[in-house]
Amino acid sequence: MNSELNEAAPTVSVVVPVYGVEDYLQECIESVLCQTHESLELVLVIDGSPDGSLEIAESYAQSDSRVVVISQANQGVSCALNTGLRRASGEYVMFLSGDDFWVEPDGLRILLEEAQEVEQVDVIIFDSLFYDDASRDVRPADVPWVQGELRGRSNWFVLPYMMAKRDVRPSACMKVMRREFLIANDLLFRPGVHHEDIEWFMRLVCVPARYSYVPTAMYAYRQGRPGQASRSVPVEALIGQIEFVLEAFGRARRNGLIWTSEFSKAYADYCASRYANSLIISGGLGRHERNRVKEALRSGRFVLENDGYWQGKWVRRCVSIVGVSLATRLLYLYSSWRERARGRKLGAMSRRGSDMTGDK
Repeated sequence: MNSELNEAAPTVSVVVPVYGVEDYLQECIESVLCQTHESLELVLVIDGSPDGSLEIAESYAQSDSRVVVISQANQGVSCALNTGLRRASGEYVMFLSGDDFWVEPDGLRILLEEAQEVEQVDVIIFDSLFYDDASRDVRPADVPWVQGELRGRSNWFVLPYMMAKRDVRPSACMKVMRREFLIANDLLFRPGVHHEDIEWFMRLVCVPARYSYVPTAMYAYRQGRPGQASRSVPVEALIGQIEFVLEAFGRARRNGLIWTSEFSKAYADYCASRYANSLIISGGLGRHERNRVKEALRSGRFVLENDGYWQGKWVRRCVSIVGVSLATRLLYLYSSWRERARGRKLGAMSRRGSDMTGDK
């Protein structure tokens, strides 16, 4: 049956960059192939992975004609995503990390039904979950939005909507997108960028498009696996993040996008929030590394001039009082304290829930 389906172009191509995830790749692949919507293409891009991922991928390709395997020298996540996007032949494209998986077998059908119901839709956003690899606990990663509020809306509406809810979702993995829309607008991923989704998203939302949203928690982010990339950010990557935020802000201002509409205000606020995030992260670096980042931070202080976003406001005030150097450290310590407090609160809630249900 799958070979018959493959004679026609698939409805959707699912692109998976693969590097060092052989212990999780089978679950990832099967979560796609078990979808009730069968007209799909699974593009596995083996990005110079040193483990047995290529062999696992090829074994699936031999048994299911919907699986396409591309093996290339290691070039990084962005290049692997771009390779898969260029190879994709489906009307729609989705992205999935090789160590994550889908949890809703009927999810693809639900999303594509929405694509058919909303005329000329370019981007459909959906919900996600966090999956703890050690405990196997699953918890929502997102607070569901109201579906009708986004159906058929333009990008000019969607970003202000996200900012108003303090729930911006830049991940490419939480979207179904028309392939021609991505290609025509050169919405590829920039090579060599840490957190490539954020840089990509800052370009995506500036492109005229029709959006929709489906409150289906389909995507599971695996957390806490051995060998998973650290949450710490290398100095060069952090400087790169600051630079692409300033570049995006400057590009928007040159194009007349800043401070001229609700979208423009939201975009300026988002730039301020990303700059503030980089400033806070830099506070966790050693003194030498902080000094390297400091000049990039100082050159971008003007981004905080926009007062709309709550995080940008208090970061700007802290910087104006104590300066960039001390602000990075103070804000990092405060942020770390809040994370620990939140973790203790969630742990207490989880224990109370276990007591109530009798779980041991």
